Amino acid sequence: MGRRIIVAVIVVGCLLVGSYAFAEEKIHSFAMGTEATYIKFKDSSQAVKEKGMLYGIYGTYTFKPQTENWLTKVINVFKVGAHFDYGTPNYIGDGDRADVKDYLFEPRLLLGKDLQMGGAIVTPYSGFGYRYFFSDGKASTGFADDKYQYLYLPIGFSVVKDLENGWKLGGTLEYDFLLKGYYDQALSDLSDSSFTYTDVKNTYKSGNGVRLAINLEKKAAGIDWIISPYASYWSIGKSDTATYSVNGVPFTYQDGKNSMLELGLRMGMKF
Repeated sequence: MGRRIIVAVIVVGCLLVGSYAFAEEKIHSFAMGTEATYIKFKDSSQAVKEKGMLYGIYGTYTFKPQTENWLTKVINVFKVGAHFDYGTPNYIGDGDRADVKDYLFEPRLLLGKDLQMGGAIVTPYSGFGYRYFFSDGKASTGFADDKYQYLYLPIGFSVVKDLENGWKLGGTLEYDFLLKGYYDQALSDLSDSSFTYTDVKNTYKSGNGVRLAINLEKKAAGIDWIISPYASYWSIGKSDTATYSVNGVPFTYQDGKNSMLELGLRMGMKF
């Protein structure tokens, strides 16, 4: 019920601003920079927790056609982007460790509509996202790699307003609806002369995420310098039940609920 309410609020907000005029912006723009993120990850079925920092890079390309036609009356913002992060957070569960290597990769395609509203540009948008979170356990004997993949539908809006002296202030609010998710545990990495394992492969069918960002930009010599604190939270329901084997003997496994909180800061430039 809560998920439906959030979606309804965002959709209604997009419809309310839908009558405002087309906004003039650059046709092509690029943004890139670095980011630092504190993560707190939980997997309830394995009593696993990870806490620590990830560091990475991000980049986006935005196309805003200036000619008005049947398409730009509905969509006048086309954006592709991705970020990649790496870190070695603390691992709690099955023995505390500090040698886990985490990788987070997230490409996205977004389609939106720039609208003028009260001196600001409001952009409702949607699109498609893919999220890949990989926890490398090979550094410690007796631990397997874990891989989480989400295919999701983002629904949100961004706002930006020009201030004095080349400054801009903006923000983004987004709800992410999980279309399908996958969990893979590489138990075959544990196979030795005594035991032979097959991998676990589960599917998630329910889950959602929320993200919020604040953007502060300063124009200088044709480049916008950007600083952006952000937060996101994912909550994923239990997976289906999958079968794996140990020395040919079948077993079943269901991955429990998992969640990830991210608190981060981006610094970059747009041109």
